[in-house]
Amino acid sequence: DLVSRVAGESVVEHTLRALHVEGQFTDPDLFDELLVLTGDNGTAYVKNDSTVTAVDAATWAPKLTVPGGTPLEPLDGDGVAVRDELGIIHSYDGTGAEVETRALPQMDPGTDWKYSLGGWLGVVSAQLVLVADAAVGLAAQSFAVPQGNLQNQGRPYDRREDFRKYAQALLDRPDPAQGRTQDCLKLSLMVYKAGQVSKGSTSTTVSTLLNGLTEFSSITPLSVIRRWTTSDPKYRAGAPPAPKQFQQDGFAEIFRDPTPDNNQVRHAAAFLYIGYWYGAVNGLITASLHEIVDPDGTPADVRLGLAAAVLGNAFVFHRNSRTLADGVWIFICGEASVLDLK
Repeated sequence: DLVSRVAGESVVEHTLRALHVEGQFTDPDLFDELLVLTGDNGTAYVKNDSTVTAVDAATWAPKLTVPGGTPLEPLDGDGVAVRDELGIIHSYDGTGAEVETRALPQMDPGTDWKYSLGGWLGVVSAQLVLVADAAVGLAAQSFAVPQGNLQNQGRPYDRREDFRKYAQALLDRPDPAQGRTQDCLKLSLMVYKAGQVSKGSTSTTVSTLLNGLTEFSSITPLSVIRRWTTSDPKYRAGAPPAPKQFQQDGFAEIFRDPTPDNNQVRHAAAFLYIGYWYGAVNGLITASLHEIVDPDGTPADVRLGLAAAVLGNAFVFHRNSRTLADGVWIFICGEASVLDLK
């Protein structure tokens, strides 16, 4: 069970199970229990079966532990507000001392209380209500909520949107030295991200890359001479026909097209998919046909297609998105060591 923290161009993986083994937590199934991450004090609040533990998000060292429940809001000085099983909110300061207890009305299903506007905001009987900080009880004013709930807390998770936002952030990220971060580094990080949002499914990982980084939703070795199905534009980032696309900065020299702004990220994503589903040999055949049929095809495209297909085919067997990301980083970007995810 891992929680990954992205900072700049690096990723730090924290192993929750390791904390369990070391005796910090008693529940080994903690992947979905990381409920609050704060930006101001760098503290993560982790729900256990009987406690809530505040840990330093940089070092993963525990800071304090308070009685269990659902962590709702970070408070000043590493404190936290926790809702227990009876719906009572307990507020703890940075030493773990309880400073306030308050009972709140029963929330509508799929929602929870949020501290804002000087009190606790929540949805009760399809009404947005405020429990003022100074007293317990509903505020005089409430607002109808015909659909949804507070901050869309009940909206289902969408891996496609998660990946698109991540890819778009990489596409938009400037690099002080080159004007943008190297595209091959972005590709490696997006391969790793695709594995995370796919929760270990290898087929979903390559499909996420194809749909998010190309205009294709699925392709076969014959797609270069026949029509293909198109991906949903609202889940793409940096793919045709978008005016701003990924390019080929950072790719090994043998994989760079003569045209500097060519989108080799798209090309690699497509052939990772081809290699996964149809094998490396078919990847080579497809890449060669692509060069013949496509007037923009080049020998660099053939070489990149083969390299990506080999990596995609290997992914069928090792089933590890981190290993796949390392493979892209070493064999396609031309780096000498594995990807630094610190």
